[in-house]
Amino acid sequence: AKNKITKNSNHQAYFVEQPPFSSVPAHYHDTNQFQVFLDGKAIFGKKLIDSITIHYAGGHTPYGPIMTKKSSISYLTLRNNWDSGGKKMPEQKKNLISVPRVFFLSDKIFLKTGINEKLIEDIYWDEETHLGISLSYLPKNSSSEFSFPKMGFGRYCLILSGSILYDYDEIEQKSCFYLSKDELFNFKSGGEGAIILSMQF
Repeated sequence: AKNKITKNSNHQAYFVEQPPFSSVPAHYHDTNQFQVFLDGKAIFGKKLIDSITIHYAGGHTPYGPIMTKKSSISYLTLRNNWDSGGKKMPEQKKNLISVPRVFFLSDKIFLKTGINEKLIEDIYWDEETHLGISLSYLPKNSSSEFSFPKMGFGRYCLILSGSILYDYDEIEQKSCFYLSKDELFNFKSGGEGAIILSMQF
């Protein structure tokens, strides 16, 4: 049978619009997650976020707070498993499980322009855990599986620019999709090409 992207699973994806002069307190989750900051400004811990920045926190790894001032900020929160919600710190510190803490916060991502050939830019890769983040630059009508050197535990792909084609449908800018551990599909970029952010658990 023809392969289809899985539509029902336990993964979670949220689009968050955090208003000006607001704060998300320091907290942790039971589940591994990526966050992609897209538009606006905020202070993440002590670091200024202003445009495309990628955050990864393993389960039971505290992070934050995320604070806005005069500007709002929008971001995606992406998980490969269901999560019951954030556990506020320090109130929930007693419930933290003793596991290796995994935390990554990228520098601001600057997108290249005028790309006429296929290019993959590695942002982060861990050979031991297979945690990976990369940018794929696809000229028009070129294809990619958005895979990493080794298989991890599922990955999200976010279209930062342009569009890609899947099963006669055009997936447009700022759309994202999830591929489980064993799913490999050959996607084709649209007429304007595409820039894709891939994040592997």
